[in-house]
Amino acid sequence: MERSGSKLLVFAYFIPGVRHITGYVSGISRMRNRTFFIPAYIGVWIWGTCFISIGKVLGPQWDRFHHVISHYISEALIVGIVVAAVYFIFRFYKRKITVFLSIALLGIAITLLVIFQTV
Repeated sequence: MERSGSKLLVFAYFIPGVRHITGYVSGISRMRNRTFFIPAYIGVWIWGTCFISIGKVLGPQWDRFHHVISHYISEALIVGIVVAAVYFIFRFYKRKITVFLSIALLGIAITLLVIFQTV
């Protein structure tokens, strides 16, 4: 919580249900008041501004927006899940992936050298 907790507070307001327990979790983890208040209020301000702006812009055209979003939401979720999975797999297996890729590239280079020397 010490390393990334204050940054997560800003984004916690965009996740339904999570914003309601941020104060409890911060208190249980003994986060200092200043460390909690600044990101929490920044998150509230960004959250409120986003939803008020979205309502103001899309209010008259909400039906049209809802139709377009409902058509593409499943594709967007699948792409988002795949991108997140690739990111986390690369992040946790970075060393093994780089070793594998360097060995594979070395093998390809040796194969190409052998092929072009025999031609």
